[in-house]
Amino acid sequence: MSKRTPSENKSFEEALAELEMCVQRLEDGQIPLEEALRCYENGVALFNHCNELLSKARERILILAGEDDQGNPILKAFKEPEE
Repeated sequence: MSKRTPSENKSFEEALAELEMCVQRLEDGQIPLEEALRCYENGVALFNHCNELLSKARERILILAGEDDQGNPILKAFKEPEE
């Protein structure tokens, strides 16, 4: 069984906003080391989550924007990704 992180339930926009807050806190340099490490670890998880969501969106766009050998668009029924 894989361990799920709290970031896996966030939308792209929510995760990105939280990631930006983590970066700001780390750049400010005003938090204790242990808290900075937790913030960094959370930031890495948020970054990976955002990257995964972007990859899935890219795959969906490629399916919709496909072309045949003559350059004609390929029309396929759009499917929601399986969870």
